[in-house]
Amino acid sequence: MRPGPVCQGWEESWFDATRQHRVQVALIVTGVWETTDWVLDGYETPLAIDSPELDLLVRSQIIRAIDGLTAEGARVVITAVPNIGPGTSGQARADRGLPDDHNQRVAIYNQILREIAGSRDDVIVIDYGSYIDAFPPEQSVAWLPDGIHPTDEAARRIWSDYLGPTVHDTVAATWPQLSGF
Repeated sequence: MRPGPVCQGWEESWFDATRQHRVQVALIVTGVWETTDWVLDGYETPLAIDSPELDLLVRSQIIRAIDGLTAEGARVVITAVPNIGPGTSGQARADRGLPDDHNQRVAIYNQILREIAGSRDDVIVIDYGSYIDAFPPEQSVAWLPDGIHPTDEAARRIWSDYLGPTVHDTVAATWPQLSGF
């Protein structure tokens, strides 16, 4: 998988915004695409996240993002990734061509996030994945009709009911010296 045009140049825009707005806490939300197979330069076949080569690349990309944000003075909160829900079709994974081992890939990716955060004092992981994965089936379908993206109303509820308070409380407990938390 190669990044599309929207994803190119992310570093400059993230780091410029962090500097310009004097961001204290940056929230990184990644998703399912980080767990798919990638075709790397010099390789003929796609690599899975459990391959040493892709593991190294994923780690280096996450660390590069964190290093750039923290260099501008921010602390970083990363959300653990949820599994793909069934979606209204009941086949959201199959509809996207995701492999049967999707949940294992998500677990590997989330472990990478936790290992990186565990080695730093300027990064924490919020378990957004477990929150979303715990939705009962009918709520998952209603709130994430494509299995991934919440509706506008669901996004507001997820933020107000879970993500906003969890980020706030965790940041305040972890970095009490930050103002405004």
